[in-house]
Amino acid sequence: MKNFLARGLGLIALAAIGASRPPVLTGVITQIAGTVQVYGSGTRGLPIASPWQVVQAGVKVKVPPMGSAGIACSNLRFVRLAGPASWLLSEETCAQGKELTPGEYALVAPQAGRFRVVEGIMVIEREIRTEDLSDPLAPLVLAPRNSTVRSPRPTIFWSRVSSATEYEIRWTGRGVERPRTLRADAVNCSEVREGLSTCTLPWPTDRAELSPGETFYLTISARSGLSEPWHYNEPVKVETQPLVAARELESQLGDLDRLGLDEPALATARASLLAKLGLLSDAAELYRAALGAQLSPELRITLADLQFAMGLHFLSEKGYREALGDAKPMGRAAAKFGLGRVAYARDDFRGAEKSFHEAAEVYTALGFAEESKASRRAESKAKTKVQESAAARDISDQPGSPVSTKEAQ
Repeated sequence: MKNFLARGLGLIALAAIGASRPPVLTGVITQIAGTVQVYGSGTRGLPIASPWQVVQAGVKVKVPPMGSAGIACSNLRFVRLAGPASWLLSEETCAQGKELTPGEYALVAPQAGRFRVVEGIMVIEREIRTEDLSDPLAPLVLAPRNSTVRSPRPTIFWSRVSSATEYEIRWTGRGVERPRTLRADAVNCSEVREGLSTCTLPWPTDRAELSPGETFYLTISARSGLSEPWHYNEPVKVETQPLVAARELESQLGDLDRLGLDEPALATARASLLAKLGLLSDAAELYRAALGAQLSPELRITLADLQFAMGLHFLSEKGYREALGDAKPMGRAAAKFGLGRVAYARDDFRGAEKSFHEAAEVYTALGFAEESKASRRAESKAKTKVQESAAARDISDQPGSPVSTKEAQ
């Protein structure tokens, strides 16, 4: 199973680790007990270590008596430190740790600590699932959303519409039953998720579950009275796992349990596995739970990455901005890159260019060539879009142009 994990789940990690190994050895502090401190290159401000902090070769980690730390090194080794201890990050000291397969490493320390959990996260020219927030009276589907789901009986989450008297839940796809209409006062809308008043609907016990290996579309509508029109946004895509894939996933989750990770590192590794397999909504729930147990800017950025991939751009923007103030330099660069992707998706190319440039400057200063190159490439694409937009405006302003003629008429 570990060979399968290495082949099936470590493809991105192999590209980043094997084909183009980072020029400097790095470590990711995946678990902390007690006041662990870090000193050396790339550390700024207070020396107190934080979960998922990325440290470079030459950094010293100090663990107090009765404390402990776990560090995933980019040479595919996992080191456990029990206090009191003083440990220097180097090829030699990392080599003394437990060996990990590329697939295991990609889950324990996602993408060498860069937390690029979602495939293609450093790419901006890809399918972008847009959010439709044009109708304030329409519910916004929060989960499951543009994702594969682990359970064929998924719980549904959506944003509460304060004026709604009724909601309609409509699934479209093979074998689904008729739409279900619910009185708004009969729906549980007490939960608050990231500032949103959220409604929750467990899968009804009297409804057949979704068929495996199928694609469905989910629409949630609201109206304010029997004579009022229904308000809804575009349907979101939901896929179920084929039975074989579901069995393989359970086996892979069992392999993770046997690595002996502590919480919330184990929850984060599980979430990474789900995200890599396209189960974005389920992964987001695990990251959200891990954040509740242990605040981490890096995990907040990862959750924002998933929200962006699902088309919840306004939530991902909120997450990136929240992480900016607390994250270490690497995290701030990742947050800036994320904000650039949000701006790019909204056609704010000038804002995207600025954010990508700021991310590139930090990555370059830290010596992370892969991220710096990706940020420069994204900056260049955004700059090209700015120039194209300016050229289009110049043409439209010329006398006799189609736009000018239409305006004159």
